[in-house]
Amino acid sequence: HVPVDGLHPIGQWKAGQIIRDKHRVDLPDDLTGEITIMVGMYRGDERARVTAGPEDGSRRIIAARLPVESAGP
Repeated sequence: HVPVDGLHPIGQWKAGQIIRDKHRVDLPDDLTGEITIMVGMYRGDERARVTAGPEDGSRRIIAARLPVESAGP
C-alpha cells in the first residue's frame, strides 16, 4: 500500500524522521507464543535495500517481537 494514505510521499521523508503508518492485523483466536513484525519498503515492484537495522536476507527489518496469548474459547 502507499504509506500514510499517500499524504506524505516517501520522496519527502528525511533521514531520522519518524513516519507513523497504522495497520490492523487480525490474528487467529488460538494463536499463542511470539509473533515477529517484519517491515520492508518497495520501489515500484521491487523491495528496496535495507540500510539500517537487523536485515533478514529478504530486504526486511525486524520491527518488533510481540508475545501473544490465546483469546481462548
